[in-house]
Amino acid sequence: MAAGSSSTGESVDRELVITRVFDAPRDLVWKAFTELDRLTHWWGPKGFTTHVLKLELAPVAYFSIARKPWTAAKCSANGSIAR
Repeated sequence: MAAGSSSTGESVDRELVITRVFDAPRDLVWKAFTELDRLTHWWGPKGFTTHVLKLELAPVAYFSIARKPWTAAKCSANGSIAR
């Protein structure tokens, strides 16, 4: 299904915001999201291969990630993290 559409073909305008507090130093969390080798290591469940499609570092980090399990179609995620 294409982004921005529903299974009925109707236009969908929704945004999901997830907020999480980590029990870790702020700098370590920032590195986990902004350093390519760290991000691909932890993103997604065990058995998935993670590919970072885009990673822009600025005051706010923007990312686009695709991950693929061994036996299913690709899943993707886009997001941002502010320091």
